[in-house]
Amino acid sequence: MYNSMRDRGHITGLPIYQLLGGNFRDAIPCYVSGLPKPTLEARCALAQEWQSKGFHTVKLALGYGVAEDVANVRAIRQAIGPEGDILLDAHWNYSLSEAAELAAGLHDYRVRFLEAPLLPEDVAGHAALRQKSAIPIALGETERTRYQFRPFIERQAVDILQPDVGRTGITELMHIASLAETWNLKVAPHLSVGLAPCIAASLQVAAALPNFHLLEFQPPVFALANNLLKTPLVCRAGEYQLPSGPGLGIEVDEQCVRDYSGRKVC
Repeated sequence: MYNSMRDRGHITGLPIYQLLGGNFRDAIPCYVSGLPKPTLEARCALAQEWQSKGFHTVKLALGYGVAEDVANVRAIRQAIGPEGDILLDAHWNYSLSEAAELAAGLHDYRVRFLEAPLLPEDVAGHAALRQKSAIPIALGETERTRYQFRPFIERQAVDILQPDVGRTGITELMHIASLAETWNLKVAPHLSVGLAPCIAASLQVAAALPNFHLLEFQPPVFALANNLLKTPLVCRAGEYQLPSGPGLGIEVDEQCVRDYSGRKVC
């Protein structure tokens, strides 16, 4: 998926962001995605721990019911104080009326965006929700092309687009971002379980996007991805560092990959 652009980078000796027109930023602001602890108290403590390391934006993976989601957000807001930012991923779990109720309940806690509140195909529902919600609506990890994003944009059903370079590829993500820019919309690329090449590709496009918002940071996935690289990627104090080498800017440790692939998993 990234091979063509990567190969051009290696042939020319340039990082991909240069092939995309240059970088708008050398560091990529990010948010911590998920607080994987079994209790609300432990999630609050983990949010505070990340905050102490300079990560001031966290995304909660919820969608367990309006009352429970609001209670979780309330507790995290109390834990990190007014200087922290909160995002919420509802994982497509709500109806339009429930999502509108959730958005209203979250208003006092300064949630910066509500991600995936409705089923991903529901363009009309997202448009209606956006009219009701004071909280920005984010979506897009399931879409692969600009043509799938276009109805959401034209129906004014979204505030923040979240294409995943692992699904769209680099070139198509840039097309999606360009379409979003014509409507003054921000792009916050989705980045979930993709390993080092996917993370590196996300960094390259994030650097080159004029309408970039934030990039996702999954700490457990990031650590595993770095195990497979000769020189690890760096994410600290709420920012990824942009690799400057040719192509994706990474070198996979092939022997390490062979070692992992040879292990028994069950």
